[in-house]
Amino acid sequence: MAASVSIFCSSVSGTSSALPRVRRLHIDEARKSVPENDGRPHPWVGAVVVKDGKVLGTAHRGEVPGNHAEFVALERNLADVAVAEATVYTTLEPCTTRNPPKIPCVDGLIERRVARVVIGILDPDERIRGKGQRKLSNAGIETSLFPHDLAMEVEELNREFTRFCEQQTLNVSLSAKTPTADEDQSSWPDVILECQWPSLVHESRIPGSHIVRRRPWMLRYRGPGSVYNGCVHRIDFGEYEALFPRRVPTLTDTASVHPIICHKSDGLVITAHDLESLIHNPPSGCDVHQYAVETEGNEDQEVPLKAFVLEVEIPVTISYEDKNGNQFKIRYLLHYDTYMEKGEMIRIGRIEKIAPI
Repeated sequence: MAASVSIFCSSVSGTSSALPRVRRLHIDEARKSVPENDGRPHPWVGAVVVKDGKVLGTAHRGEVPGNHAEFVALERNLADVAVAEATVYTTLEPCTTRNPPKIPCVDGLIERRVARVVIGILDPDERIRGKGQRKLSNAGIETSLFPHDLAMEVEELNREFTRFCEQQTLNVSLSAKTPTADEDQSSWPDVILECQWPSLVHESRIPGSHIVRRRPWMLRYRGPGSVYNGCVHRIDFGEYEALFPRRVPTLTDTASVHPIICHKSDGLVITAHDLESLIHNPPSGCDVHQYAVETEGNEDQEVPLKAFVLEVEIPVTISYEDKNGNQFKIRYLLHYDTYMEKGEMIRIGRIEKIAPI
């Protein structure tokens, strides 16, 4: 995937010095986005259309008020240009629904017979996440994702919109859909979240630094067929948050996911590569104490929790979809003992079916 983007860049620019600028063209367009004035966050989206090694056109969300980047690129900027067999780079997964008479971006891409769509990040709105990519694939259009470094930049650019979408989903899904009497819950797909102990990678401790273990978190599915768009939801740590930016588009067995710890205000990633690092040595403003477990000391000694967190219990939520687009979630609790440096992932609820919005 990264190689294909590099080939695109070099064929357009022809010189290595121009490579970084061209490689970032879609993100530069996204930064020009003009949000609607309705008081809520909107995504920053840029689109670039490339054919035969040449950039045919670019666009950004709101370039034409109220319209998406892909629509503007294809239907306004390139309305009279042959884009069949072109590659479209877009920082956000193309939409699958729009209020009439507007046309969903996915339908426009299919109608214009593009050959390939390269996506920065999947839509953080759980109602439609992955559906655009799936519809393109079903239409015979090749899809792929941005390389990791560019995807992280798109995630950072859209962090406010992502946070808004996840909060909207949480507000609705806190009261999960009550199954009807004739609904067979035994058929609901079950995904297991695991975190492996002991460490798979041992690294020496450096005084004053975070303890970096890079311990993998695993999503595991043992049912028939597949589940889709599996993800671990973000975890709040005051001025910081743990993100799991790499969703699993299709899960048939196991897949690893890794948290990224970043500062909320600017998206700056800190040196911790897992939650244990954060718990052991939280930076200033990182609220780990909110998850501290009440711990009793010895008979004549009290444990100063404000100075050192002995145990934490951190709520963790995963979500995923079945082949019919039904959405599910499961709640877990990460219990971690900082003294023993051991933990376990405890399942604290049944599978919940998320009510459609």
